Amino acid sequence: MLVAFGAEPASQQVDHLPERYCPKKDMDDIVEALNGLSVIYFRPYGWLPALRMELPSTIIASNTRLSIVLEGVTRQFFSPAVIEPYPLFLADRMVKEDEYVGLEDRMKYVLDKLADAGIDTERVRNRLEENRLIKDKIEAIIGKTIDSLMK
Repeated sequence: MLVAFGAEPASQQVDHLPERYCPKKDMDDIVEALNGLSVIYFRPYGWLPALRMELPSTIIASNTRLSIVLEGVTRQFFSPAVIEPYPLFLADRMVKEDEYVGLEDRMKYVLDKLADAGIDTERVRNRLEENRLIKDKIEAIIGKTIDSLMK
């Protein structure tokens, strides 16, 4: 495992937004929040590239909070086949030919291809159910369906 601390976040370059789109008070709040971020590079496994993470300084300042975040990230990489954070991996599972189609349609496409090739699909079906549960949790947290965000 590698953890290294870097400089200020590159994402702080937001002061160019026209005020009609982002009022000064909102801009000040955004800049203040961004100033509270710290950059770390974390490599949970040797088979992964280092991940750049921008975290609030309150998490960086607490070994307990930081270890919880790093453990959560580590658990997202359950296989060498997954080389990106699980939400991105899941998003890839909802796109077919560069178009958002949703988890069900994308996985039906994958399952049909596997079945046509004579490959047992039980493991994929189990992963699909896990993906559904994660998607449901994400939707509960954000208060919207992913499908509604993509339209």
